[in-house]
Amino acid sequence: MTVSEFCRKDIIDRYGLPEDKVVVTYDGVDARFFEPATPGEIEQTRKKYGIGDAYILTVGNLQPRKNLVRLIAAYSRLRRARPDIRHQLVIVGKKAWKYHPIMKSVKDSPWADDIILTDYIPDEDLPALYRGAAVMAYPSMFEGFGLPPLEAMACGTPVVVSDRSALPEVVGGAGIKVYPYDVEEIASAIAAVLLDEDVAAWFGRAGEKRATRFTWEQCAKRTMQVYEEVYRMARGRSGN
Repeated sequence: MTVSEFCRKDIIDRYGLPEDKVVVTYDGVDARFFEPATPGEIEQTRKKYGIGDAYILTVGNLQPRKNLVRLIAAYSRLRRARPDIRHQLVIVGKKAWKYHPIMKSVKDSPWADDIILTDYIPDEDLPALYRGAAVMAYPSMFEGFGLPPLEAMACGTPVVVSDRSALPEVVGGAGIKVYPYDVEEIASAIAAVLLDEDVAAWFGRAGEKRATRFTWEQCAKRTMQVYEEVYRMARGRSGN
């Protein structure tokens, strides 16, 4: 069992397994991400982490495949090209490995003061941060599934994601997909959401609807189906 069709195909290709031996059981989104914010929750959470009222959000450990160096470059390009865009860039995640180029990119940015590194934050603070963001940017170069953009979609926040690995499969047509190696394309996609309220609203609604397709209940049911199928096959072979 694996979490996406992308991973399923990869496993079959790499290990030469029969196609009927590998099945997809998609991850799910916790129900709390669909719940509306309580009064003052977003503002309180923002203040807790020193975040202003307008920001671009990304969530994930600081490591090369998350493509944060290019995201920071796209943010700097966006701020340079559009002085009217004054959103902060909020990067949520702990330092993992090979994160020094990311820290250098922040330091070297002319807008370093508007780039906030929160480090790890507890899970209970994530929904409010998602809901308060103008857009969630996730141009990761490789994901087996990609839960953070799906969580953002459940919160009604528009997402910009990479067009690589499992992300297009998860997001579908409910998010803007970009080539992760193109800084200009990343910047333009973020700008499309920030500068057009209708675009932001459409992707917010579409994302929330799309996210309802991925629940842990559905994951559990599919997992049980697989167990039952394997059990029946085992009994058939044993003659019981």
